[in-house]
Amino acid sequence: MSSGQVLAFALAVRCGSLAVAWPQGCPVQAVRCASVPGLEFALEAAGEAYESRRRGICVARRPDVDLLLRLMRTDRIEEAIARARARDPGDDCCIVVGYGDRGCLTTASSLPRITAPPVEPDTWRLAVEESALVGARPSPCERVLDAQQV
Repeated sequence: MSSGQVLAFALAVRCGSLAVAWPQGCPVQAVRCASVPGLEFALEAAGEAYESRRRGICVARRPDVDLLLRLMRTDRIEEAIARARARDPGDDCCIVVGYGDRGCLTTASSLPRITAPPVEPDTWRLAVEESALVGARPSPCERVLDAQQV
């Protein structure tokens, strides 16, 4: 990815329109609309994935996997893949999420968009918090408190 401006994007598309060649260095994920609480959340998750990569505190080695884990709000790859399932034949709405330079944004803009299902603001705000905590480990103090509560 170039050292220029980094842009995040999230858009709803028909799942059948995902066959596109993305520029190199453009972490992108396509997930079912039902598995993500809205485009606002998807944008926030892309921003968190980029920022964590910039700071060197990623959940996964690969940027696209890190993005998927944050979108699905889990630190388990198998679980994230099962939740995302963007390639199921019955799905007609997918959300394409990613970040990168202008080339990535241009490619994303070329996809035919559809309207994403509406989401309550509190729902996606809570999901943003869950996404930010992916990969976080409890401190020793929190472990002791949890053990005492059992």
